[in-house]
Amino acid sequence: MYNPELDCSARIQSGCSLPSSVAKTTPAERGVALSPRAAPLPPPPPPPAITPAGITLEGNNDPSNPSSWWYLDAAVTLARHNTYRAKHQAQPLAWSTRLQKEAQDWADNCWFAHSSRPYGENLALGHPSITAAMDAWYAEEKVYDYANPQFNAGHFTQMVWQRTYLVGCAIGVCPDGVSYVGGVWMGKLYVCMYWPPGNYMGQFSENVYPPVDGSRRRQALGSGEL
Repeated sequence: MYNPELDCSARIQSGCSLPSSVAKTTPAERGVALSPRAAPLPPPPPPPAITPAGITLEGNNDPSNPSSWWYLDAAVTLARHNTYRAKHQAQPLAWSTRLQKEAQDWADNCWFAHSSRPYGENLALGHPSITAAMDAWYAEEKVYDYANPQFNAGHFTQMVWQRTYLVGCAIGVCPDGVSYVGGVWMGKLYVCMYWPPGNYMGQFSENVYPPVDGSRRRQALGSGEL
Protein backbone atom coordinates (compact mmCIF):
# COMPACT_ATOMS: atom_id res chain seq x y z
CA MET A 1 0.00 0.00 0.00
CA TYR A 2 1.29 3.43 -0.88
CA ASN A 3 2.26 5.46 2.17
CA PRO A 4 3.39 9.05 1.48
CA GLU A 5 5.01 9.27 4.93
CA LEU A 6 7.40 6.49 3.96
CA ASP A 7 7.72 7.27 0.28
CA CYS A 8 10.80 9.43 -0.11
CA SER A 9 9.62 10.71 -3.48
CA ALA A 10 6.75 12.42 -1.68
CA ARG A 11 9.10 14.05 0.84
CA ILE A 12 11.94 15.44 -1.27
CA GLN A 13 11.03 19.07 -0.59
CA SER A 14 11.07 18.50 3.20
CA GLY A 15 14.55 17.04 3.14
CA CYS A 16 14.13 13.28 2.86
CA SER A 17 17.10 11.71 1.11
CA LEU A 18 18.33 8.25 0.28
CA PRO A 19 21.49 6.46 1.42
CA SER A 20 24.60 7.34 -0.49
CA SER A 21 24.93 3.95 -2.17
CA VAL A 22 21.98 5.02 -4.30
CA ALA A 23 23.32 8.53 -4.84
CA LYS A 24 26.78 7.09 -5.64
CA THR A 25 28.58 9.57 -3.40
CA THR A 26 32.07 9.30 -1.96
CA PRO A 27 32.62 7.83 1.55
CA ALA A 28 32.98 11.34 2.98
CA GLU A 29 29.51 12.21 1.67
CA ARG A 30 27.67 9.15 2.96
CA GLY A 31 25.60 10.81 5.66
CA VAL A 32 21.91 11.29 5.00
CA ALA A 33 19.10 12.38 7.29
CA LEU A 34 15.35 12.15 7.32
CA SER A 35 13.57 15.45 7.77
CA PRO A 36 11.92 15.81 11.18
CA ARG A 37 8.21 16.41 11.38
CA ALA A 38 6.77 19.80 12.21
CA ALA A 39 4.93 19.25 15.49
CA PRO A 40 1.22 20.14 15.47
CA LEU A 41 -0.56 22.40 17.92
CA PRO A 42 -2.01 22.28 20.63
CA PRO A 43 0.76 21.79 23.21
CA PRO A 44 1.97 18.22 23.89
CA PRO A 45 0.91 15.98 26.81
CA PRO A 46 2.92 15.79 30.10
CA PRO A 47 6.59 14.81 29.79
CA PRO A 48 7.73 11.19 30.22
CA ALA A 49 9.34 10.05 33.44
CA ILE A 50 13.11 9.64 33.58
CA THR A 51 13.60 5.98 34.42
CA PRO A 52 16.74 4.43 35.94
CA ALA A 53 17.63 2.06 33.13
CA GLY A 54 17.15 1.46 29.42
CA ILE A 55 16.80 -1.82 27.57
CA THR A 56 19.40 -4.54 27.29
CA LEU A 57 19.97 -7.24 24.69
CA GLU A 58 22.25 -10.23 24.81
CA GLY A 59 25.66 -10.88 23.31
CA ASN A 60 27.35 -8.72 20.70
CA ASN A 61 24.01 -7.16 19.82
CA ASP A 62 23.67 -5.58 23.27
CA PRO A 63 23.55 -1.80 22.61
CA SER A 64 24.36 -1.10 26.28
CA ASN A 65 27.70 -2.95 26.00
CA PRO A 66 30.55 -0.54 25.14
CA SER A 67 32.17 -3.27 23.04
CA SER A 68 29.08 -3.62 20.85
CA TRP A 69 29.05 -2.04 17.40
CA TRP A 70 25.58 -0.72 18.27
CA TYR A 71 26.67 1.02 21.48
CA LEU A 72 25.87 4.72 21.84
CA ASP A 73 27.77 6.79 24.39
CA ALA A 74 25.08 8.79 26.18
CA ALA A 75 27.56 11.21 27.79
CA VAL A 76 29.17 12.09 24.45
CA THR A 77 25.79 12.45 22.76
CA LEU A 78 24.40 14.68 25.49
CA ALA A 79 27.53 16.84 25.64
CA ARG A 80 27.45 17.41 21.87
CA HIS A 81 23.82 18.49 22.02
CA ASN A 82 24.51 20.87 24.88
CA THR A 83 27.58 22.36 23.22
CA TYR A 84 25.44 23.34 20.26
CA ARG A 85 22.55 24.50 22.45
CA ALA A 86 24.86 26.77 24.46
CA LYS A 87 25.70 28.62 21.24
CA HIS A 88 22.03 29.55 20.97
CA GLN A 89 21.36 30.39 24.64
CA ALA A 90 19.26 27.25 25.13
CA GLN A 91 19.18 25.45 28.47
CA PRO A 92 21.20 22.22 28.71
CA LEU A 93 19.27 19.04 27.99
CA ALA A 94 19.05 16.18 30.48
CA TRP A 95 19.37 12.56 29.37
CA SER A 96 16.15 10.54 29.61
CA THR A 97 16.45 6.75 29.74
CA ARG A 98 12.74 6.65 28.93
CA LEU A 99 13.38 8.46 25.65
CA GLN A 100 16.49 6.35 25.07
CA LYS A 101 14.36 3.21 25.35
CA GLU A 102 11.72 4.68 23.04
CA ALA A 103 14.45 5.56 20.53
CA GLN A 104 15.98 2.09 20.83
CA ASP A 105 12.62 0.36 20.38
CA TRP A 106 11.95 2.34 17.22
CA ALA A 107 15.48 2.12 15.83
CA ASP A 108 15.46 -1.66 16.28
CA ASN A 109 12.71 -1.84 13.66
CA CYS A 110 15.55 -1.07 11.23
CA TRP A 111 13.41 1.14 9.02
CA PHE A 112 14.48 4.64 7.97
CA ALA A 113 11.24 6.45 8.78
CA HIS A 114 9.67 8.46 11.57
CA SER A 115 7.62 6.83 14.30
CA SER A 116 4.18 7.99 15.45
CA ARG A 117 5.42 8.70 18.98
CA PRO A 118 4.55 12.12 20.48
CA TYR A 119 8.16 13.29 20.69
CA GLY A 120 10.47 15.35 18.55
CA GLU A 121 12.62 13.06 16.38
CA ASN A 122 15.87 13.37 14.47
CA LEU A 123 16.97 10.42 12.34
CA ALA A 124 20.15 9.83 10.37
CA LEU A 125 21.55 6.99 8.29
CA GLY A 126 25.04 6.29 7.00
CA HIS A 127 27.19 8.47 9.25
CA PRO A 128 30.22 6.82 10.89
CA SER A 129 29.22 7.98 14.39
CA ILE A 130 26.46 9.70 16.36
CA THR A 131 28.77 12.71 16.63
CA ALA A 132 28.96 12.94 12.84
CA ALA A 133 25.17 12.63 12.63
CA MET A 134 24.68 15.47 15.13
CA ASP A 135 27.20 17.62 13.30
CA ALA A 136 25.22 17.09 10.09
CA TRP A 137 21.99 18.05 11.83
CA TYR A 138 23.55 21.21 13.21
CA ALA A 139 25.06 22.08 9.81
CA GLU A 140 21.53 22.99 8.67
CA GLU A 141 21.98 26.18 10.75
CA LYS A 142 23.70 27.84 7.81
CA VAL A 143 20.48 27.73 5.76
CA TYR A 144 18.20 28.87 8.59
CA ASP A 145 16.93 32.43 8.16
CA TYR A 146 16.56 34.07 11.57
CA ALA A 147 14.87 37.07 9.95
CA ASN A 148 12.20 34.81 8.45
CA PRO A 149 12.01 31.82 10.82
CA GLN A 150 10.18 28.76 9.56
CA PHE A 151 10.43 24.98 9.21
CA ASN A 152 13.30 24.70 6.73
CA ALA A 153 16.11 23.32 8.91
CA GLY A 154 14.18 21.02 11.21
CA HIS A 155 17.04 18.88 12.52
CA PHE A 156 18.94 21.98 13.64
CA THR A 157 15.92 23.74 15.12
CA GLN A 158 14.92 20.67 17.13
CA MET A 159 18.44 20.43 18.56
CA VAL A 160 18.41 24.02 19.87
CA TRP A 161 14.69 24.44 20.59
CA GLN A 162 14.36 26.50 23.77
CA ARG A 163 11.47 24.58 25.36
CA THR A 164 13.02 21.15 24.85
CA TYR A 165 14.77 19.85 27.97
CA LEU A 166 15.02 16.04 27.59
CA VAL A 167 16.73 13.87 24.99
CA GLY A 168 17.39 10.18 24.51
CA CYS A 169 19.14 8.56 21.55
CA ALA A 170 19.96 5.10 20.26
CA ILE A 171 21.55 3.17 17.42
CA GLY A 172 19.33 0.51 15.89
CA VAL A 173 20.52 -3.08 16.28
CA CYS A 174 20.28 -3.94 12.59
CA PRO A 175 22.74 -6.72 11.68
CA ASP A 176 20.77 -7.38 8.48
CA GLY A 177 20.79 -3.73 7.44
CA VAL A 178 18.36 -0.80 7.52
CA SER A 179 15.44 -0.76 5.09
CA TYR A 180 14.54 2.39 3.21
CA VAL A 181 12.50 3.15 0.12
CA GLY A 182 14.67 1.64 -2.57
CA GLY A 183 16.75 -0.94 -0.75
CA VAL A 184 18.73 -1.89 2.34
CA TRP A 185 21.59 0.11 3.86
CA MET A 186 24.30 -1.86 5.64
CA GLY A 187 25.18 0.69 8.29
CA LYS A 188 24.00 2.45 11.42
CA LEU A 189 20.60 4.04 11.98
CA TYR A 190 20.67 6.87 14.54
CA VAL A 191 17.50 8.00 16.32
CA CYS A 192 17.17 10.85 18.84
CA MET A 193 13.89 11.68 20.58
CA TYR A 194 13.18 14.97 22.35
CA TRP A 195 10.74 16.30 24.95
CA PRO A 196 8.86 18.52 24.59
CA PRO A 197 9.01 18.34 20.79
CA GLY A 198 10.12 21.37 18.83
CA ASN A 199 9.33 22.74 15.38
CA TYR A 200 5.92 24.18 16.25
CA MET A 201 4.62 26.40 13.48
CA GLY A 202 4.56 30.05 14.53
CA GLN A 203 6.94 29.50 17.46
CA PHE A 204 10.35 29.48 15.79
CA SER A 205 11.40 33.05 16.65
CA GLU A 206 10.80 32.50 20.36
CA ASN A 207 12.53 29.11 20.45
CA VAL A 208 15.48 29.39 18.05
CA TYR A 209 17.93 32.16 18.92
CA PRO A 210 20.89 33.37 16.82
CA PRO A 211 24.33 32.11 17.89
CA VAL A 212 25.82 34.11 20.74
CA ASP A 213 29.21 34.36 19.01
CA GLY A 214 27.63 36.85 16.62
CA SER A 215 28.73 34.99 13.50
CA ARG A 216 25.25 35.26 12.05
CA ARG A 217 23.74 37.93 14.27
CA ARG A 218 23.91 40.54 11.49
CA GLN A 219 21.78 38.32 9.30
CA ALA A 220 19.27 37.90 12.14
CA LEU A 221 19.09 41.67 12.46
CA GLY A 222 18.39 42.01 8.76
CA SER A 223 21.66 43.47 7.50
CA GLY A 224 21.93 40.85 4.78
CA GLU A 225 25.54 40.09 5.73
CA LEU A 226 26.84 36.71 6.85
